[in-house]
Amino acid sequence: MAAPAVLEFEGAAVIRVIDWKGFYEEHFDLVWRLLARFGAPEGDLEDLAQEVFVIAHRKLPTFRWEASPKTWLFTVCRRVAANARRRSQVRRAALLLLGRAAASPDLPDPGVAMARRDVERLLSRLSELQRLTVLLREVDGMSVPEIAEIFGCPEATVWSRLRLAWKLLKGEPDDE
Repeated sequence: MAAPAVLEFEGAAVIRVIDWKGFYEEHFDLVWRLLARFGAPEGDLEDLAQEVFVIAHRKLPTFRWEASPKTWLFTVCRRVAANARRRSQVRRAALLLLGRAAASPDLPDPGVAMARRDVERLLSRLSELQRLTVLLREVDGMSVPEIAEIFGCPEATVWSRLRLAWKLLKGEPDDE
């Protein structure tokens, strides 16, 4: 049985019954991909995904259903990943200082590391908004309206970011 979430909407209580298991299953893959896109340490993705859903469950009663859950989870994932990156940098620095960097599970094998560097080099040509827009569209398969909702911008802005991003990725000059 799903636990009801009570929301205040224009002074009146609105009760929504949330199938939490269904919500979790529907959004888990997206949360995992978003955390990875935001640079969360690969070895921590499972724990971080759980953290996102714990936050979502705790804050669900205050969620206004004016936006899609994807938009909301995008924001939660961005914050969780940023916090995890900071923690990971501190942990990696401590391991290096202790001379145990080779024992770190965060350090990938050389082939994977080289491929990641190549992709990161290409994506580094883009602004953060262009990079996220391309990844959300091309990798996560989100629609332009969904991306526009996430960023709170017109759909034309999303299309423009995509067009300019692909020009930069192809190495074409920005004529504008």
